[in-house]
Amino acid sequence: MSRRLLSLLSASLLTACLQPLDVDDDDADGSTGAEASDPGAPEVRDGGFSHATGTIPNAIDGWNDPEVLVPDAVRVFDALPLEGALPVEPWSGSYWPEHQGGIAYRWRTGESFVHDHMSRAEAIDAPPDEIDALSPAEKYDLYAGNYGWSLTKRLLSETHPDEASWTGYCHGWAPASAAYDEPAPVTVVNPDGIEITFGSSDVKALLSYYRGSVVTSTFAAHDWARQPRVSGTVCSSANPADPACHDTNPGTFHIVMANKLGLQGEHFLFDVDPTVQKWNQPAWGYASTVLESREPARYASEGTATELLVRTELEYTIEIEPTHGTVVGSPRQHSRTLIVHYTLDLDAEGRILGGQWQAPMEDGGFASLDEVWSYLMKADEDHDGEVDFTEDEARDIVWQNFRFPDYLWLQDDPEWSDTHTHLRTGWELIATTGSSRQLMYEYFSLVPDLL
Repeated sequence: MSRRLLSLLSASLLTACLQPLDVDDDDADGSTGAEASDPGAPEVRDGGFSHATGTIPNAIDGWNDPEVLVPDAVRVFDALPLEGALPVEPWSGSYWPEHQGGIAYRWRTGESFVHDHMSRAEAIDAPPDEIDALSPAEKYDLYAGNYGWSLTKRLLSETHPDEASWTGYCHGWAPASAAYDEPAPVTVVNPDGIEITFGSSDVKALLSYYRGSVVTSTFAAHDWARQPRVSGTVCSSANPADPACHDTNPGTFHIVMANKLGLQGEHFLFDVDPTVQKWNQPAWGYASTVLESREPARYASEGTATELLVRTELEYTIEIEPTHGTVVGSPRQHSRTLIVHYTLDLDAEGRILGGQWQAPMEDGGFASLDEVWSYLMKADEDHDGEVDFTEDEARDIVWQNFRFPDYLWLQDDPEWSDTHTHLRTGWELIATTGSSRQLMYEYFSLVPDLL
């Protein structure tokens, strides 16, 4: 049996946030032209893969509307810059894994799920190194004079050692890293005169939790809440035919990227893993190259006059282990490059209508996501009357060779509460009620003291 799909230049799945991402940097630039085809036969392109069926559509749909992120977005391709970048990279920081206790993790000593907390008298008498070893949540409770350890207990109640290693608070780290200047270490004094030194990552942890778990309230009365604005849908099945798993549409991706980074000089956020795992990252730079302009494919978006084949390098910040000092501008700051290929469908005025994700092939051509998935679902190259690949095998091959954003998003900046509520019992923040969330919002009002 021929498995020539395995010769596609692949981008490996990111299985853990701190592992290197293998991205093949070779750019197979195969120029191909559209040929006339029998309407009843698969589409044929010289030097390409020819099994498109339209199962995965080209056109931008309502779930992928770029206006959600960029009102009045420029859609004409030639009016969009081919490159752009932020003046300063968003800062690297931990995603605070849930299996370590989130921001209740004592990262200096590696201790997780510590439930034995100091009394007020013990905290007053504690030596500096014992205070330094506390988790970000514990330090904040201590700074607030809260010897019931309310925030810490909330974290310990919502995390567990059995959580998957990839689950954490990257959905808070990503917007925080792009919205706030990188915090430097700072020493403050609590109401009882206890000196507490917050390392850079201690403050980053609080900012990450604030953006990901505090101001994301869904209670209508909370006018301070800031829910994410999302273009694209969340993949939970890893099935490429599932609309939630083959978006973000590449047309939406290019429009948002070029408008935000290229025209506005602003960030956007995205999930770098198109399958079930969620790795939210801040994008800070890009460079696009048009490899070819050609006649539209058979299953192009309605109204397409021209199809472009595009290669884009997207720069984004990644997570690192916690640090005491700042990292931006140092070797400890880390970014990666996501290399994607895609077609863009342009109408007669040059407006972007949609597109298809593409994978480079060994012969110099490109195969679309629609072509690859359609082929794998019916391939019988040994002519034994049975499909060559199981659905699980087909999915594995697809995700070994295609890597693109699952969804794009932004979170509008929230205001800090003008009211601070002093907590003391330790249980005020455990409940999932609106009043408990309001208390937590007010409790975080001291964080600006650390910035």
